[in-house]
Amino acid sequence: MRVCFVMAGLPHYFTLILNKMVSELGTDLVLIKPSQKSKAVGAGVKEDHSSMQFKLVELPEYTTWYGKSFFQDLIPALNEIKPDIIVMSAWPYFLQLVLNPFFIPD
Repeated sequence: MRVCFVMAGLPHYFTLILNKMVSELGTDLVLIKPSQKSKAVGAGVKEDHSSMQFKLVELPEYTTWYGKSFFQDLIPALNEIKPDIIVMSAWPYFLQLVLNPFFIPD
């Protein structure tokens, strides 16, 4: 099963959780995060990209018409990844599911 997380960043403690999903459950895991520091991540949050056992995809962010951040080219990335499950675990990214009727990956 392929699981794709869409997050604002990669806090050090979440790297451990995702690695555990890969090593103990055998999950094929992909994380999509901004290519630059997201506005949704606090200044004191330490990101950790070392020792990842999962695939990392970084996409540029842009400001939507409703004033919140979202990922540029997320739908093509999801179509390429072909996840079985998408977990949009961060504010404000899940707003796109509600406010954009065209946000439907193939």
